[in-house]
Amino acid sequence: MGFRSLVKSHIFRRDTHTETFHAPIWKIPSELMLLIVQKLCLDSLRSKTTFANGQPIPFPLLLSAVCSSWRHIMLDNSTLWSIISVAFTKTGKKPNGRAIHIFLERSKAAPLTVLLQVPSSLSSVSRKTIRNRAFQALLHEAPRWRILHLTGDFQILRIDRPMRMVESLPKLEVLTLENREACETLSKFQVVPMPSLYHAIIDTPRAPINPQSIPWNQITILRLRGCHNVLSLIQLCPKLTQLSFTLDSELGRALSQYPVLAFRHNHVKSLSLWLVQDPDMPRVLKKALDVLDFPSLDTLIVQCYERPPVPRCVTALLIVDKFIQRSSFTLTEFGIHDIYIFHNLSLLFFFLAILDHNPSITRLVIFDPSRSSKAQDVVDLLRPKLPRAKLLPKLQAVEFWTWKKDCDELQMELIGFPPLVLVNESQILVPQLQIEELD
Repeated sequence: MGFRSLVKSHIFRRDTHTETFHAPIWKIPSELMLLIVQKLCLDSLRSKTTFANGQPIPFPLLLSAVCSSWRHIMLDNSTLWSIISVAFTKTGKKPNGRAIHIFLERSKAAPLTVLLQVPSSLSSVSRKTIRNRAFQALLHEAPRWRILHLTGDFQILRIDRPMRMVESLPKLEVLTLENREACETLSKFQVVPMPSLYHAIIDTPRAPINPQSIPWNQITILRLRGCHNVLSLIQLCPKLTQLSFTLDSELGRALSQYPVLAFRHNHVKSLSLWLVQDPDMPRVLKKALDVLDFPSLDTLIVQCYERPPVPRCVTALLIVDKFIQRSSFTLTEFGIHDIYIFHNLSLLFFFLAILDHNPSITRLVIFDPSRSSKAQDVVDLLRPKLPRAKLLPKLQAVEFWTWKKDCDELQMELIGFPPLVLVNESQILVPQLQIEELD
């Protein structure tokens, strides 16, 4: 290489380094960069990049390898390493023990989110993994667990033996059981003190639940899917304030033995009803709302869990409307999820009927799954006109959720509705509606 070529090469490398150093990304404040990184690290399995053994690289490890500046941000914030996922595979691949040790070390004293996933069938190779040092180290950090998510058949791994070393879960706040096998496993555990537990998510259709395995008297948020003993579980939770459950034929058979207004809970303020694709769903919904009584309720969410046909959704909204009218509570927040209200006149009619009968509503949450729906549809629908001038006079905001175009991600737009100013009986000032994109 001649002298001239050497000089040109040096100048090219210098200019490239200078352009990289002055790139716009380096002008982002460190605080804002931390927020961006935190958003990316919420799901440590987001990355599809894999190690040589085929396992996914957790996002914190991936980001910390980009450059020294990003690595500095990652290492200075222990919460970015607080989500630890341990996934066993059917093919016998072991969880990455080195990654688990790195996360435990770099998370320092931060509360941990632990995700344990085991398939229904597992090879003998993976059964030995439960005794490896990385998993044992994770169990030793059980006093730091804040969120525990169990999925799969842990009896295959004989997890009850090493779990005996867990004497207490003092910081555990959220417990999720995602299938029947996980629930059965928990039922066989010894009773472990969980003084901070307040949120239980049981996504285990028709699973037996040991009343002694969970401190139900502490639970304030309860989500049940497929559990036919909803009433018995609610009765175990005197402090319950938020309740969600599915309405299927199993629940209908369990409710058939109860009379009208058989159960009253004075503390539940938020109720979410999940409609499923079941022919008996409307009948089960009516029976459930006849049996249950929540005098302190102020938030009601209706969600189509498995997209039932439109006629059932229409009937469901009619039943919900009658339930609200005969109840003594005052509704301040109402929401519908996965319901095509802007593409079916019957659904739209009963949705507006619910709004008409509840002028106390201050906040709406709408999730229309159609990709063609937009926030302006909500504005046009709720903008007061002469015949409906007093529709929702206290409305302050609407959360409008929809799917992004060309991708499977949700976006939320916040529509602000300042309270209407009543000048006289014949004139109402309508403020300009503003749409603020938060995505």
